[in-house]
Amino acid sequence: MKFLFTAAAACAVDTAIKEYIEKQPEDYRKELLGGRVVLRKSHNQGAMLNLMEKRQELVAGFSLGLTAALTCLWAALPADKSFRGLKGGLSLLLAGAYSNVLDRVRRGYVVDYFSLNVGGRLKKVVFNLGDLFIFLGSFLTAVTARSFRRQ
Repeated sequence: MKFLFTAAAACAVDTAIKEYIEKQPEDYRKELLGGRVVLRKSHNQGAMLNLMEKRQELVAGFSLGLTAALTCLWAALPADKSFRGLKGGLSLLLAGAYSNVLDRVRRGYVVDYFSLNVGGRLKKVVFNLGDLFIFLGSFLTAVTARSFRRQ
């Protein structure tokens, strides 16, 4: 139950920030942490880095299907302690996936709102918390799943 609560809370936080950002003007920009983090409004109509932005319906359908499949996997995992890491990783991954899929279905795009002002190409990439949840959850899921393979 704690994993479900964690996923719902993480999704809700990201969704609330997206709602706030959507109310800001198009040229909204605010620097945080001494300028290392920049809040700004960006719409991603495709997948990661606007990949397939002209095929929004395909991206939305694929995202929805993959999220549904991962939800089924999450639900099928036993409540056993040995699956805690895997369930935790999938919970984070699903929190970000649900937030982004909700955007795709409701808006036709994903709201991204922060970038890292660290130089190079990375400063041009705009993320949202859901993206970080997906990345961290995927990493934790992969590391945990790998440990099952060794047993």
